[in-house]
Amino acid sequence: MSHTDRRRWIRRGSAAAGLGLLAIPALAGAVTTAELPAAPDASDIEQQAMLVEAEDRRLETLRAVSAAAPRRGNEWRSPYRLDGPDGRTLVLTARSRGYTMRDLAALAPTTVRKLGPAEYLLAEHVYVAHGAVLTLSDKRGLILRLASDADGYASIVSEGSLRITGTETAPAQVTSWGRTTKQPDPRLADGRAYLRATGGSLAISNAGLADLGFGAGRTGGLSLTGGDRPDLGDPTPAKATPADKSGKVPLLAPDERFLTRQSTPSDGEIRHTRITGNAYGLFISGIRGVSVTDSVVANSLDAGVVLHRYVADATIERTVSRDNGGDGFLLAKATHEIAFQRCVAERNGGSGFRLQGQTPPKANPQAVLLAEPVVPHRGGNTVAGSTARDNARHGVELFGGVDITIKDNDITGGDMGIVALQTNGLAVSGNTITAPRRHGISLREGVREAAVTSNNVTGGGNGIYLRDSAARITGNTVERATSHGISLVGQAAGVAIADNTLTVQGPTAVDVSRAVGSVDIGENATQEGTGDMSLVQRARHYASPTTMLWAGVLLIIVATAVAGARRRREVGTHPYARTLPLNLAPPGEIPALGGPARHSAPARRSVEQKRLG
Repeated sequence: MSHTDRRRWIRRGSAAAGLGLLAIPALAGAVTTAELPAAPDASDIEQQAMLVEAEDRRLETLRAVSAAAPRRGNEWRSPYRLDGPDGRTLVLTARSRGYTMRDLAALAPTTVRKLGPAEYLLAEHVYVAHGAVLTLSDKRGLILRLASDADGYASIVSEGSLRITGTETAPAQVTSWGRTTKQPDPRLADGRAYLRATGGSLAISNAGLADLGFGAGRTGGLSLTGGDRPDLGDPTPAKATPADKSGKVPLLAPDERFLTRQSTPSDGEIRHTRITGNAYGLFISGIRGVSVTDSVVANSLDAGVVLHRYVADATIERTVSRDNGGDGFLLAKATHEIAFQRCVAERNGGSGFRLQGQTPPKANPQAVLLAEPVVPHRGGNTVAGSTARDNARHGVELFGGVDITIKDNDITGGDMGIVALQTNGLAVSGNTITAPRRHGISLREGVREAAVTSNNVTGGGNGIYLRDSAARITGNTVERATSHGISLVGQAAGVAIADNTLTVQGPTAVDVSRAVGSVDIGENATQEGTGDMSLVQRARHYASPTTMLWAGVLLIIVATAVAGARRRREVGTHPYARTLPLNLAPPGEIPALGGPARHSAPARRSVEQKRLG
């Protein structure tokens, strides 16, 4: 399957991808990734949505029971299994000493199997309760395979502290795993193993995570989300049932009486980590202060790095997001004070960097799985010193938001280099934009208080394009634009243009012919002409809608004038001159059959006089 074909079905909610060529050293003994599956149908997507709802119910019960457990008796203070309507889960309770993989294997020997010196298969859900710590690490390089196939899938969800730690030479590895196929799970319709930290802390370093997740962002592979803990009241103690045959820990029935929630914060740090083939590469929501550094996110079925709803004060630095089905980096809904620094977004199916200060008008294809309320504009976000290369949509795309800074980035290819809609307080400066298909920088539909300064744009139709927006455009260099260096369309009151260097192949460096309102145009160095334009470029340039409209009007005028002249020439002729009977012609001058008439000049005049007579 080609990369283009893969993107087509990825957008419809498909799943599983291969391990790409990454910028950090390959993992020793690395898990192999799943083969690309066939495109899912609507029933697969609906089934995933139902599984996500079931996971939400299971976690809600776990939060309630684990929060109430310390008050219910000593049997709840040690690890236990919770048997609920949406699945059975091993619960790790708070204790002074953290848990390791060896502890898990000792607690549940039938569901945590040791496959090798540092290799384990986990075949049930694990929940790290508030106050508990689970560390997944081994000095030889941990390999943790989460069971994931038609018989069910495992997950690790932490409300306490989850740590995944390796070394540069022996990284920790976590992947989904088919118990029969001995391969990563390629199918999402029946759910797939995933990792999630909710309401606690997540720390990952020198690790590789592959082929995880399904459905929605919170179950999408690796997610870090703010949690909701129950308000417990005074619970009545419950009794434990005897330990079951699946392990050493007791099996306890859930008590779902305590479901009133209160928010709990999360925090996270991810560094030197490679994330490949997840449904969503990395999904972050509802937390403050997360950092992602020196990592790679690739081959995700949807977006690579997603910061979704109420994420604040986050730093994404020196991180690569490539070959993902959706956007490389996505800020969605009420994120603010997010800094992307020295990041790379390339060959993604959406935009390289997409910053949404509000919900865009078009529905997300995954809306059924990501439905969230509309939130107000947020901002203060920055994309700086980064690279966007050959993404299917745009290099940097903005919708809504306030006080956004896009500076010192290198953007190549894509439909447009930088495009912003309905943004207030936008600074675009020092960017180098090369070979966009349409515009280098495009401000549209109500961008206000914008400054476009000291950017270099090479190629494209228009270097800088404004539609119904206002900005100061100063100190920019535009080269080899096929239409205009700067083009204004619609309401342009408050636009100021000065000190720009504009070299264009079209006839006008600064085009304000379609602008409405007062535009302040100062001194600009311009060079115009069509000498370097190809035949196709000339056709595109001159065949604009406005040009075609005026050409049509001119054609009608010319046609009307020609018709009028023809009528004037016929004034004074006999109304039936072309149908006069032959006997009106002078005798002897009727043409012979098969040949033309041969009248002398006087004879022709005589015939004409008779016709007029």
